[in-house]
Amino acid sequence: MAPPWSASADWIIDAGLGELARNGLLITPTFGPGVRLTKVFKDLPLIADKPVEFGVWDFCMRCEKGAQKCSSQSIMYGKPTAKPINISNREGLLRWPVNAETCLAFWAANGTDCSNCISTCPFNKPAGRLHDAVRWGIKNFLFLNPLFLWGDDLFGYGRRGKADNFWTD
Repeated sequence: MAPPWSASADWIIDAGLGELARNGLLITPTFGPGVRLTKVFKDLPLIADKPVEFGVWDFCMRCEKGAQKCSSQSIMYGKPTAKPINISNREGLLRWPVNAETCLAFWAANGTDCSNCISTCPFNKPAGRLHDAVRWGIKNFLFLNPLFLWGDDLFGYGRRGKADNFWTD
């Protein structure tokens, strides 16, 4: 089922840069959730793009890894809603609202960011034959999403590695 974006959807989605995910972040076809956006003011006339769909919405309907790994429990489980859960959410946009207050409070309490929702996201994989094939499958064969989630778990993606092994070869 394609996401029911409205004319008032966020400009990043409307511009065709990617899709909105359960973790409230933009997922791009090339870089997954590993992008940061900024605004650029310009006076150059541009032709508007359209939203893109490459399976993120449908995949997120089944996948709840970001919610499971969220230390502050700021990412919701279940189906998307148009109702805000707090002042940080916009009313009327169908999505999984994220509780920014509890997320940022967790960051402040720990003195750093968290990014568990990014590191555990199945779309956070480098380009390559296997991952490109999985992305193609997610876009074209929705019924295989449970298999792709199973494979993500089988290969141990999203698990926290041992700190001792971080700087070693």
